[in-house]
Amino acid sequence: MVEIIKTEFGEIRMLDQAEGLDLLDWAAHYYLQMNADDFIKKWKAGEFNNPDQSSEVMTMIMLLPFANID
Repeated sequence: MVEIIKTEFGEIRMLDQAEGLDLLDWAAHYYLQMNADDFIKKWKAGEFNNPDQSSEVMTMIMLLPFANID
């Protein structure tokens, strides 16, 4: 079920976990030319040195909560 939150600025459509994973996968392909599963594995393994030096990696990190990934 799609959850819509109404605010004074408009409506916000909440993503469920599957939609969050789709967003993460799209972004991983777009920014890093890999799929979301590979990004998550590499992120959890600490394979991104100095992630704050890459706007692409930082974007991916900020999208992790949308897929309920710590």
